[in-house]
Amino acid sequence: MSQFKKNSWASARWFFLILLIIALDFPFFIMLITSLKTKSDVYANLTILPSKWMFSNFKALWNQVQMGAFFTNSMKISFGTTALVLVISIPAAYALSRLELFGKKRYLLCCW
Repeated sequence: MSQFKKNSWASARWFFLILLIIALDFPFFIMLITSLKTKSDVYANLTILPSKWMFSNFKALWNQVQMGAFFTNSMKISFGTTALVLVISIPAAYALSRLELFGKKRYLLCCW
């Protein structure tokens, strides 16, 4: 394969990857920008950037809704789930690495 074909395929892959990243990140960008708009900007204007940046929306959200409790609950669930997965997977990984099984290397490679 010539150097030109290699470079063009690499460029095409990078272009596709960048387009994919933009497409996947666009909803989060819109969500963040919309959270910084005033209520009238959200419903009236179709502009992407807000006319007035309202960082006080986050303060109001934290005070009006029990975001602290929600965040604490999410952290408890996350840490508990992580601990449970580690308690189960570490002994299982140790056992699988010590057993002599047919296709062991392929299986461990798939798990890693």
